[in-house]
Amino acid sequence: MDLDAFLKRCADVGALGAGRLGRAAEVLEEMWGRDDVTVVLAFSGPAVAAGLSPLFEDLIRMGLVDVVVTSGANVVHDVLDARGWMHLNLGPSNVKGHGRIYDVHVPEEAFEDFEGFMWEVLEDLPEKVSVSELLREIGARLESGFLRAAADEDVPVYCPGILDSMVGLHVWIYSQDHDFTLDMVADLHSFADIVFEAEELGAVVLGGGVPKHFTMGAAMLREGLDYGVQITMDRPETGSLSGAPFEEGKTWGKVRDDAKVEDVIGDYTALFPLLAVGVLQRLGLIGCGRER
Repeated sequence: MDLDAFLKRCADVGALGAGRLGRAAEVLEEMWGRDDVTVVLAFSGPAVAAGLSPLFEDLIRMGLVDVVVTSGANVVHDVLDARGWMHLNLGPSNVKGHGRIYDVHVPEEAFEDFEGFMWEVLEDLPEKVSVSELLREIGARLESGFLRAAADEDVPVYCPGILDSMVGLHVWIYSQDHDFTLDMVADLHSFADIVFEAEELGAVVLGGGVPKHFTMGAAMLREGLDYGVQITMDRPETGSLSGAPFEEGKTWGKVRDDAKVEDVIGDYTALFPLLAVGVLQRLGLIGCGRER
């Protein structure tokens, strides 16, 4: 069967993880199938290192993502991918001359190349820019990746934790002998405007952490999300935001009481491609043949 049929069978089963995945497909179908829903794609963790950037790029170019919120690490790895540096699967052990994300490895030379690229970008910018303006300029200089798609399609990319990354490191080094300021507050203004203007607001949350909190915190400005799909490996018992179900978000005004939401417990690097492709088939946006 194709992935759409698989997800419908999961919904029919209705129980445990299969049921969650099937219901998530139904929420995502409505979120992507309506023109009046502003969709935020928020992802933390090793999304790009795990190979999801082409999928994100396609979703942005198809008009299914209106806002991206991510981590500095995903920005860095999207740049590396676009500049031709391979993320290699060499097993969960250290390999000399490489940086490691569990079983994914990146040559150290890639980060030297990234440093030169960042300085070229920074030297062409005015003395004060927002993070989203910086990321738009970065994306415009790449040949592929979600940053390039976002720049082309006028989709803002927010990265509230950007200082905790190699982007932030090079911005700090550059600012030591250049008059340059990264305006973190400006992004809150522009994101708030998007939230206020949204007829309905939906979020696809992969992982947790700062991107999830930034997204749901902004949703409080309009009394919460109307739609939400979350895929995470974290659990709620530790009190972490990353493991908090959408139901808990209702107590904070981050999710509306009548919102259509679903939490899926699992590895989003495996589950989100299955979910996304199945829903794209359901909506008739792609066929059931051998798509990339």
